[in-house]
Amino acid sequence: MQVANPRLYKSHERYESVPKGAKYIYVARHPLDAFVSFYHFLPAYMGLLPGALSMIEFANAIFAGVSVSGGIWGHYASWWTHRNDPNVLWIFFEDLKKNLPHVVAQIAAFMDVDTNDKELLAIATEKSSFRFMSEHSAQFDDHFLRNKV
Repeated sequence: MQVANPRLYKSHERYESVPKGAKYIYVARHPLDAFVSFYHFLPAYMGLLPGALSMIEFANAIFAGVSVSGGIWGHYASWWTHRNDPNVLWIFFEDLKKNLPHVVAQIAAFMDVDTNDKELLAIATEKSSFRFMSEHSAQFDDHFLRNKV
């Protein structure tokens, strides 16, 4: 159970499918990179061994409707419509990679976290880094959800 404030809930769902009444940070990603990431994520999530599906087989399954989240363009469009809502922050994965401290400050401001607290922003940036998450991967995977599935 998450006890931190503000509390977070991660989802890969379209706008129409998420519970309403919260703040939402939508991270858009280049479609090809999103596909490769999905290719590495979904089979393991579904209990398949790495490499059990080729990328072509995976793409065919996704385009045939295997993913309950639907296609990427509909997913983007569902959130794009709400990009200017005051409770939606639309950011790009590529911007996170290019300038993580800037995007962390942007997220902090959106979440009403004091952006003048440089020490807090530095901690948040460090713990948001690829290096930190790689070194602490057990904290960031979906093992708890996979175990329930």
